[in-house]
Amino acid sequence: MSHALPEGWNAATRILVCDARDLAVLEELGARGLENVLVLTAPERLEALRSQAGPRARKIHAWTEADRERGRAHRHSADVLWLDGDSAGVLWSRSSLRAARQIVVRRSDGRARLALVARRALGLAAGRGSFDWAGASWSRFEVPGERKVRARRYLSPEIGLADFFAELERRRVRYLVLRWWETLPETAQGDVDLLVHDEDAAAFLEALGPNVGTIPLDIYASHGALGLGYRGATYYPAGLALSMLERSVLTERGVRRPAPRDALFSLAFHALYHKGPASGLPTALAGVEPSSAPKHDFAGILAALGREVGLQVPTSMEDLDQFLEQHGWRPPRDMLRKWANRNPWIRARHFSASPRKEKPGWCVFVVRKGALEAGLADAIEHEITQRGFRVLAREELDPAAAGRFAEHARGGNWGQGEFAAHGGAPALFLIAFDPNPLPTRRRFARRYPDMDNGRIVEKRAIRDAVNGRLPAERRANFLHTSDNSDEAWEYVRIAWPERVSNLRRELEARARSRAGGAAAGQGSATSAGG
Repeated sequence: MSHALPEGWNAATRILVCDARDLAVLEELGARGLENVLVLTAPERLEALRSQAGPRARKIHAWTEADRERGRAHRHSADVLWLDGDSAGVLWSRSSLRAARQIVVRRSDGRARLALVARRALGLAAGRGSFDWAGASWSRFEVPGERKVRARRYLSPEIGLADFFAELERRRVRYLVLRWWETLPETAQGDVDLLVHDEDAAAFLEALGPNVGTIPLDIYASHGALGLGYRGATYYPAGLALSMLERSVLTERGVRRPAPRDALFSLAFHALYHKGPASGLPTALAGVEPSSAPKHDFAGILAALGREVGLQVPTSMEDLDQFLEQHGWRPPRDMLRKWANRNPWIRARHFSASPRKEKPGWCVFVVRKGALEAGLADAIEHEITQRGFRVLAREELDPAAAGRFAEHARGGNWGQGEFAAHGGAPALFLIAFDPNPLPTRRRFARRYPDMDNGRIVEKRAIRDAVNGRLPAERRANFLHTSDNSDEAWEYVRIAWPERVSNLRRELEARARSRAGGAAAGQGSATSAGG
């Protein structure tokens, strides 16, 4: 049994203590130099513990019965989830384990230990020893697995929303609260959804500070910087996001909100393309059932926002889609494609009635500027050909083509993502053909429902092989691919609308020639001279 500081803990370690009955744990942590602590306690004990805590009173906050029942201990940014009192129930929430890196429970808490035994059996927790602190014996468990970069972040209640918004103004951060700002900063209606300019994303996250937080913020960058995107794309098309930020309005409460027209269109976009049937909006599409109990009355709210700006907003999902297209707010097709697997209305409206026109085999490998600067283009092409593709053309993107493609592909999401370095803007197309496409394996089919060639998932292996040539701090997402032949030619059309027909004829002829050459034991990748 150890009395020392657990291995890996230091002054920066973020610790969340759940259902504290007294100040013993808080005081013990403070005595050992661990001050990045937040304590949750029952509302009836809140004032008493705060009065006893002195200058540490700001670290103590209420944890209601409803929070406990909903397993809300997972709504935090703590490294260590310290379960005191009657808080063992949160261990049955997978999200609680996903959020923290370590779990601490009383050795005498049978329910907690039972839950952790079950989690250990599933490989979701591993024992890391015991220690005696604060007059009790505690067991420590490690939560294995890497933490993904997510849009969800947490603000410390020690700062609070009012001071946080004021700090963003002081730093001149370009941001806005996307919806439900009316009661902010005093009261949040659930998660606070925010849009931030890509160039200010780092300053925004810095303003959050290092302290453990429990106020959930969903943060989306205009171009997906720092992994702040949404399901493989940006939250809104990048051009629309930038325009919204330019027109943002500062309310009397010190909160930035969208301008009235932007509030209407961005909420309609959210209801239709993010929420889909969960919005409760009616649809005539067969097999799509709107929710009978949506969280918000989107139809009523959109109608009110429309009256504010003199527009009549349609109520059905199909009419709303047409309305958004007329006003320039429908997302590009490849953005819709990324969300179709999670939004059955998008799938039924935009993809089920239009079968693919192209036969599988075509793929555009989009090489980003960072790869060219690092001299990796040839290595990427080599890896592509090693995996069964025939690279038929290397087409550099001139500034105009690069700008068009960056804006209209991937929803403008060309951010850094989870990598150590930024891959840069799209810079080069390697247009390839696979004469022997493979079926997509089941484990990838759910993630990439629109993929028409199982060989395309090799982009991960290609990316890893190329990054393996670089030191860890220079590794980036250097490569993006189309998911199917339709999308491949759509990419070419976006980049060079005036050249697509001629380029297609040239490459189809080259594919036929290469096929004949391969049959005769010949063939090598060449350039289309672009």
